[in-house]
Amino acid sequence: MSSIAAAVFLLVGADLTRQSRDAPLHVDEPRMLNRGFMAGRLYRDYLRTGSVSSEWLGEAWQARKPPLGNVIVGLGLWLGRAEPPAAPYEYDWLHDYAWNAARGQVPTAQVLRAGRRLVPWLSAAAAAALFLVAAGVGGIVGGLVAVAVFHYNPVVRLYGPRALADMPMMAFSLWSLWYLARRVAPAWDAHRVSLLTRCAALGLLVGLATATKQNGALMGCVALVAFGIWGAGSASRLNGEVVARTILAAAVVAAVSYGVFVLVNPVLHPAPLGRTLAQIEAWNLKFAGHWKARPESALRTLAARTRAVARVIEGNAFGTLGYPYVTAFLVVAGAVTLALERRPPPGERSLGAVVLIWGAVTITVVTAWIPLDWDRYYLPVIAVMAVLVGALGRFVSWPRPVYAPMESGTRMSHEARRSLR
Repeated sequence: MSSIAAAVFLLVGADLTRQSRDAPLHVDEPRMLNRGFMAGRLYRDYLRTGSVSSEWLGEAWQARKPPLGNVIVGLGLWLGRAEPPAAPYEYDWLHDYAWNAARGQVPTAQVLRAGRRLVPWLSAAAAAALFLVAAGVGGIVGGLVAVAVFHYNPVVRLYGPRALADMPMMAFSLWSLWYLARRVAPAWDAHRVSLLTRCAALGLLVGLATATKQNGALMGCVALVAFGIWGAGSASRLNGEVVARTILAAAVVAAVSYGVFVLVNPVLHPAPLGRTLAQIEAWNLKFAGHWKARPESALRTLAARTRAVARVIEGNAFGTLGYPYVTAFLVVAGAVTLALERRPPPGERSLGAVVLIWGAVTITVVTAWIPLDWDRYYLPVIAVMAVLVGALGRFVSWPRPVYAPMESGTRMSHEARRSLR
């Protein structure tokens, strides 16, 4: 399975790299490239002086945004030996490409290709993780179908090759999902130290996703809900320790992920919680401005957000397949298939159940939060849909086993587990 995942990584990465060389400029790329050019210098100065300069708080850097995506683009610019512009790009999305090009606000081909250099490979890493998850519930055929549905989705094709943070965030998020399903879940009933160590590693991945874009925190929500469900399911076997185990696991994931989120952003260091809340408030003000500037995209009510997400699931917006409602049928069929799968032996976590938890939490959180009907905000939902469609691959090649098996090191009797705690 790992060799096929590696092949998926190489093929998707090569395809998106090829596409990145000629893909038209996205209106958000010039400012992302500005931050990429700034990243190395700002971090170097911070490490040298221990203080945050005014540039960290300026509009060019945009302190409300997590900086890891800037670092990824900046590393690509450094590897490509791109030269920064004399002044930061100020691309005006209210005007077209020609208008901005005439005023010198469009990056050169060399700068654009360098800034995009690493993003296709992080997009490929997202596809590889998605394959491993989907193959676990739908076999190799299902995994490949899921990758195809994901990779050829127009939103993924749009952001996969460009110098933006959306697909790097998806890479960290999908590897978080894989780690939750394949490393944390099997250790849930095992030795507490083993479980908490794996929760710390999960927190690292979630933290990297959130430090790339804030909506990467979605995977933290998935983990917390999964822990609560697993805790309730293992209450009879853990003799009352389930509450402490669940709280500890959740606390470790939350602490490590938030610690990583703060660590990579020096702007937050003086007052992490207060400045995080200030970031959230800054985003709320930004979204309010977008509502006024683009009222046709504003999703002001829960009803409007629900309709928007439903259109995506139905296949009426941002879909891979060109047939409305066919996508919805396949997604629902995949979810029902996983819901009806045989229950795993006691002490083991169903991989299908993990996928359903991930899907339910993702759709719920996106529906509750999404402020604008913009394609990039649906990427987590698109990933869920791809895996659920891939789950139908089990009717072609049934996965063996269909649940996430405990590793030999964590499979033990209940008495042995109690003796180790």
